[in-house]
Amino acid sequence: MALKVITTAAVALAALVLNCYLNAGSVKSQDCIEAAADALSAKRLDAGLQIVPVLHLAAIDGFADKLSRCRTPYVVLGSVVKDWQALAAWQPAYLIERLPQLLDGAYISRSDATLVLDAALLAGDRVMNITSSAIAASDMSNAATSEDYAISDSLPPIEGDPSGDMEDLPTTEFFRNENIFYYARWMGFNELAPLRADVNPTSSLYVDDHIEKAGETFMSELSPVERRYFRLANAGCVSALHFDEYHNHLAQVVGIKQVWLLPPSGWKATLAFPKGHARYRQSPRQPVFRWESSEFFRLGGKVLTLKPAEVLHIPPYWWHQTVTLERSVAVNVWSPSAEAMGAARAQTLVSPTDALGLQHAYDGADHGAAEHRGKPQQVHALTLFAQLVASTLSGSDDGGKRLLISIHRAQYAHLRDRAARRVRSEAEGQCNARDAFAALSLSPTAKAAAQRVANALGSLPDGTRQLAFSDYVSDLADYVASSLLPVWPGDRGRMMVLYCVFNFMN
Repeated sequence: MALKVITTAAVALAALVLNCYLNAGSVKSQDCIEAAADALSAKRLDAGLQIVPVLHLAAIDGFADKLSRCRTPYVVLGSVVKDWQALAAWQPAYLIERLPQLLDGAYISRSDATLVLDAALLAGDRVMNITSSAIAASDMSNAATSEDYAISDSLPPIEGDPSGDMEDLPTTEFFRNENIFYYARWMGFNELAPLRADVNPTSSLYVDDHIEKAGETFMSELSPVERRYFRLANAGCVSALHFDEYHNHLAQVVGIKQVWLLPPSGWKATLAFPKGHARYRQSPRQPVFRWESSEFFRLGGKVLTLKPAEVLHIPPYWWHQTVTLERSVAVNVWSPSAEAMGAARAQTLVSPTDALGLQHAYDGADHGAAEHRGKPQQVHALTLFAQLVASTLSGSDDGGKRLLISIHRAQYAHLRDRAARRVRSEAEGQCNARDAFAALSLSPTAKAAAQRVANALGSLPDGTRQLAFSDYVSDLADYVASSLLPVWPGDRGRMMVLYCVFNFMN
């Protein structure tokens, strides 16, 4: 009965998204998403299961460009990928002959032999094979939320970097199946040239967000920008949960992958590392399939199994994690996104010196250029600026403080190693000195700059907006730490500034 409900819902949503495609000129992406939610609301399982639509589009060209406007994941059958030579040709002997050496491949630690089995048991052919009664048994009402993690001192289980050491090795090593192994390489590199013709055409997988960028023709097969990545993975390979800023069309060529997805709005639960960290955009949490199912569904989670000739669209800023169930060869195609360009433009709207302008609160007198002040005053200016942008984004001063606190607790609170503790200890003495500058407020120029930045960030979707704001604050912190005297060098300097901003707000 449950499978029948799921199938009916999937068909309804597929028809709806196809209708969005046919009317893409007049249907806004938000309208498309809201309509999809309405179509499924009566048929959705008790846990709020969301379906990834599977569309048969053999007769429709340019589907990726138009369907991507819905900003929801979908799987396509019958696309140009079904005609790729790679589907038949990319067998071990062929790949070994044309790609004899794998540069910068990564061994993955086989730390848990049950990892793949756990994932396979949790997922059906297309959707989570969990009935509503099983969900209820997980005691959804008592499950911890991301806010609970933020408020309490106990974080959900976190793990180290799943990626192994990168090294060069013969391609024959990959096909021995003696190790869990992962390899990803931009197909613009010369060593991948012998494989490019096998995965053409690709233009129908491109997305044009109508971003003006000199020198690039987005919808042309002759574009000077190579967008494809070649990926190998042995069974048992589990990627880190992460997001990408661009549109991603993942085409499965050989083998089977399982893909777990979360919308951008789930950013707080991921505890992802902040900008500047070596694992920026990655989550340190355990694999998604080990989370409480109630948490996964409540956040809007989706999961599917991707098979040869199938293409999955992963929208910009959607969190995703892959589990290789059967030795996999895949190619993904990137397309620049309006979200990424919007976030980038927000960072260039105002100069750091304008953003950090201060004045005396009692008489409005200018307090001088940022580079002529001490570090505590510079940090104070950044804190005021970040609070004003956050308050404008959130609609109130309290909302702004909550946003900054949420960013800190989601992206920084779990950095508890010895280096992070040393940063906090060094920063506290500097931050406390800011009390002497309580009479200083942002200059009119800085206030106007904050408004422009908030307006630009505010146009971004939920989740994307907060992540872009966090990146913006990190970049300003880096400027304060390394570009203004006295210099607080490196990652430690940036983290010291951020610690002050997040922990000593007014």
